[in-house]
Amino acid sequence: MKRNNINVAGFDIQRTGNNFNQLFTTKEVSKEDSLELLNFEVKFSEAKQILSNRRSHYDSIKTSIQNLIFDYEQLKMRFDADYNETKSNKLINRTLCNRIHFLKYMLDWQKTKDWNARWKARDSAMADNVSWLITNFFPNEKVIIIAHNFHIAKYNKKEEVMGEFLKSTYGDDIYSLGVFASIGSYSNNSEKQNVYQCRDLTRLDIKHIINSLAGNVNFLDIPKSKTKLNTWLFNDIIVNDTFINLSGDNEMILSKHFDGLLLLDTISVPNKI
Repeated sequence: MKRNNINVAGFDIQRTGNNFNQLFTTKEVSKEDSLELLNFEVKFSEAKQILSNRRSHYDSIKTSIQNLIFDYEQLKMRFDADYNETKSNKLINRTLCNRIHFLKYMLDWQKTKDWNARWKARDSAMADNVSWLITNFFPNEKVIIIAHNFHIAKYNKKEEVMGEFLKSTYGDDIYSLGVFASIGSYSNNSEKQNVYQCRDLTRLDIKHIINSLAGNVNFLDIPKSKTKLNTWLFNDIIVNDTFINLSGDNEMILSKHFDGLLLLDTISVPNKI
């Protein structure tokens, strides 16, 4: 990627680690502003932990979270008043918007415990971030969006996902590629190794399709119309070892979710650098 001068940007509204600290200490940010931004990140980390805890009680955390939202909004207003149109400043401004939005929808989730609304809020925010990045940094360029199949799918029967939002914005300029494997292991969200289930012997499983193909990796461009040879793409098929929706379903119609498929015979847990 470095050799080919490929730009990389994150679009998830959920923060991981302290990955914005370096941005907040650029030469374009004054020392006073930098310290304040870093202090806000510490407060955000604490709030994020509280909001993600299912045992937190809305009434007991409401005031502190609302105060932090207000402080972020005031900070953004001051930042907007003295705004220079640089790359770093654009990213900082967008980060502040993401912080405010995250705190608001997570606080709402603490009140309602509506998981569907929480997932929609995240995916719509990610789609907005992708559109913002394209508009501000990658206009008229090809962009590859790497995410879980759930997020990049152009359709979901029960949830509203990022791919759907982007499809409504960009239409046929979006090509959604689903990635599936037959055997192997992967790391779950807790970084624990999970081993792939055996293929379903009672119904058509995507693993049957993968096992019937030659080669380790196969790409399939999904046709627009149904024929006798591709009916499996237009009917429900078993897809285990992945997250499809909050209901825990393990079936999908691949032609509705994706424009193409990348089918791998074996996967393994990556070695972390």
